[in-house]
Amino acid sequence: MRAEKTLIKDFWAEKIKESKSLILTDYMGLSAQDMTELRELLRRAKGDYQVVRNRVFKLSAKENGIESLDDFLNGPTGVAFFSDDNIVEVAKILKDFAGSHADLPKVKVGLLEGKSVNASEIKQIASLPSREVLIAQVLGAMNGVVSNFVGVLRERVRSIVTVVNAIKEKKEKEN
Repeated sequence: MRAEKTLIKDFWAEKIKESKSLILTDYMGLSAQDMTELRELLRRAKGDYQVVRNRVFKLSAKENGIESLDDFLNGPTGVAFFSDDNIVEVAKILKDFAGSHADLPKVKVGLLEGKSVNASEIKQIASLPSREVLIAQVLGAMNGVVSNFVGVLRERVRSIVTVVNAIKEKKEKEN
């Protein structure tokens, strides 16, 4: 392998290692302006979108012990790299962008924490609420549980007070 290709392979191998999660897409049909717009959207989500050469990228993936992408590394390939904590946001960006750009780029496959996921699974991920919404939902549910618990305790205390008052009144009548 030529020195130039070795440098490129090593660059992609390091990028794969750092990202740990990625989504392969077919970008054929997107204009340069569309690609710039997509890259900017992904950059805001702390992601990155790069066009790769399939053969060199395949070697880089193998260097990281990843062979599940081989069947999808054909034709024009763009890769969205991202950290694991923003997968929903990146998937939403790709889905929304494709929705407004004639279904482009087309998702081929994803690699999430070392596991291969198909395009339909990535669409399901894109339909999940954002991290902030999920946190709010969990906190709301926890708040509901605490409120119900406080209500039950309040009723128990009220019952105890009623019983104690009844005993007090009975003792007063006896005396």
